[in-house]
Amino acid sequence: MPTAVFQEYLDALSDVATLADTVGTGDSFANNSSLIAFRGISITEVPVTYGLAFNDNISMGVNLKAMKATTYYHTKKIYNSDAEDLFEDFDANSEKSSDIGLDVGALYKAGPFRLGIVARNVNKPTFDARPADYEVDPQVRAGAAVRLWNRLTLAADMDLTENDTNISDDYKSRNLAVGAEVDLMFLSLRAGGYKNLAESDIGTVYTAGLGIDFYAFQLDAGVAWSKEEAEIE
Repeated sequence: MPTAVFQEYLDALSDVATLADTVGTGDSFANNSSLIAFRGISITEVPVTYGLAFNDNISMGVNLKAMKATTYYHTKKIYNSDAEDLFEDFDANSEKSSDIGLDVGALYKAGPFRLGIVARNVNKPTFDARPADYEVDPQVRAGAAVRLWNRLTLAADMDLTENDTNISDDYKSRNLAVGAEVDLMFLSLRAGGYKNLAESDIGTVYTAGLGIDFYAFQLDAGVAWSKEEAEIE
């Protein structure tokens, strides 16, 4: 499937250049040296976690993470290129590097109420990449929850930072989410939604899910959908 997607991009770019060549502008089609650049990153984290309760109300925790990243960067000529070779070239032009990441969180609880905040990658771990090193920016998120009648939990949380995404350098993420969970013995039913406050493209995204908890066995499933569509350049 990814090969077909990349081939569609290559075909579309080729069509544009062919049209330009037929109207007699620019250099000849045969000498066209246009390039398309691909860049990506994959990060694996292995955390060691420590938590400390200062009293019955306040506790804190930290994650010290060993992080290993594989970064990819490759340019490919649009013409005389086979999309199937792209993935071989992609892997051949990858770089691997490691760093340490730090997450910090705090929780306040009073009766059925909970308030929490977490900051991820506060030390800005950095990995080798082309054409420039890749730095993971810190992310901060806060949330609150209340448990009613020992069956119903209401929760809300929000990003306090505007975060980069893998979609585009110009497309940001800052989500506000609300939700509810009903606990029915071994079965949990969930519903809620979230909205990206940094963008106004697809409006509210609705969510639903269920969980099955039977002693050592736990299964969770969820779906998310939006009534609107958006095309991102």
